[in-house]
Amino acid sequence: MTGSVFLIALALFLLASAGAAPLSVSQIVAAQDQYLGQKIQVAGTIRIIPRYSRLPCPGNVQPCNPITSVTVFLQDQNDSAKQLLVYQGGEPYKCTYDIQGNFKCPPFTQNASVTLEGVYSKGKEPAGIMGSASPAAGGTPPQVTSFKDFYYFDVAVAARPAQPASRKTK
Repeated sequence: MTGSVFLIALALFLLASAGAAPLSVSQIVAAQDQYLGQKIQVAGTIRIIPRYSRLPCPGNVQPCNPITSVTVFLQDQNDSAKQLLVYQGGEPYKCTYDIQGNFKCPPFTQNASVTLEGVYSKGKEPAGIMGSASPAAGGTPPQVTSFKDFYYFDVAVAARPAQPASRKTK
């Protein structure tokens, strides 16, 4: 009997988990290690942030692309300071950008409310670097001296806009 009680409890747990409401970004940020490695659904607002070059075009080449990269975040709907970095396949989410400064991260659109499903993960990034690649500074190649943890949300399926129900015509 204890085996069947266990199976019933497990079945109820799995059914409850499958229908669970999405988490908020604030819930994830408040307990980051609790969600590590778990496949979860998170509701939030898409924020797409382009990074612009501070340096002039090399050799005064014109035109040159003002955008150096684009980052996608899932932002908490009630607290804009709380954000999750969006990755896909273990890499930053791929966006395109052009020489006019336009960028696209399909199917994401700026400020869209979405629910994403993915795995909450942790990686390492350089925290301290010594050296310089500049010949004037001695030409010592930069070397990473320390790393720090960073958290990201690796989306399994990108957000899709809601499709209207198809109508059958007779």
